[in-house]
Amino acid sequence: MGRTQLNGCPMLDPRCTEKVISDGWSEGEVHAGGAYCFSACPFVLAGGQTRAAATNAYVGVHQLTNGPGHRATGRRRLDVISTKIDPKLNKKLAIYLDEMGVNSSDVFAMMGLATPNGIYYVKSAEALKSHVITRVFSSSDEPGYVIRGSAVKTSDVPNRL
Repeated sequence: MGRTQLNGCPMLDPRCTEKVISDGWSEGEVHAGGAYCFSACPFVLAGGQTRAAATNAYVGVHQLTNGPGHRATGRRRLDVISTKIDPKLNKKLAIYLDEMGVNSSDVFAMMGLATPNGIYYVKSAEALKSHVITRVFSSSDEPGYVIRGSAVKTSDVPNRL
């Protein structure tokens, strides 16, 4: 798990608009420290072969919600959202997590710790125990670079600044 700092973008705006290439690959560095993965992201993370996060990364889960969307904005109407458990959805999600080697019972328990309109921040030990992540590394370790859509090792990058 990492956050991307695109080449040529200021530190406070790591994915500045002028460096995002709409029909191609933007180039940048992947940094471990301060990365975050909330909402549906932990389910994507669970699908990874290697699921690594820095000690100061944030993984957050919440209760599953459902409700009608607002057509004009595409956003859900908060006044009619329900956290009522949908057994069919839970079963599909449990099968997926279990197939990925993630303990679905642990994930559902952590989701249950979130308030109905909040996020539960998963501790590194919980994420490791449940296999949401499979490795923790220090915040100063850097996972590598992304150049033209492929990950490369730090040692393969010729002119590191």
